[in-house]
Amino acid sequence: MVYLNQEKHIYAEDIKGASSNQETFVYEYASEREQKQLEMQRESVEVLQQLQRDTFAKNQQLERIAKRLKEMDKNEKDQQQMQEKVFNRLDVLDKNIKKENKQLNQIIAAQESAKEEEDGFKANQALIQVKLEKIDEVSEAVKKKVEEQGNKLDEMDNQRKEELAVLHERLDKQEA
Repeated sequence: MVYLNQEKHIYAEDIKGASSNQETFVYEYASEREQKQLEMQRESVEVLQQLQRDTFAKNQQLERIAKRLKEMDKNEKDQQQMQEKVFNRLDVLDKNIKKENKQLNQIIAAQESAKEEEDGFKANQALIQVKLEKIDEVSEAVKKKVEEQGNKLDEMDNQRKEELAVLHERLDKQEA
């Protein structure tokens, strides 16, 4: 297409074979057409600018989303590391609990053994107590017998003394 007027953009095909009246009409028509084109261009520019703003906003959103995803990935890695640490510590605690359970079982076994020994001591003590009571009974009986024999010995001693006294009297009488 060839422009007849660079400022108003009148097309050569628009004014072919036109008279002077027709030329003004074509000029006005061309001017309206040019205005419509300019208006369409402005609208296109506005739409393009709006699209650019929308695209910029979308890009900003995408960048924020990308940052969030990176943070989420980082957080997920941190969480995984924390989980690993927690699991490791749980394993250590589990091992410690098992050791403590073994020690507790050993302590319980030792307590049961001590309880059995204590029960054995109590049984032996009861037997010893019964034997001591029997010994006490026997010693009481022996003591009574000793006392009885002591009394008998005292009586016998008294009788001998009396007999000796009687005998001394006789001897004194015989000597006299």
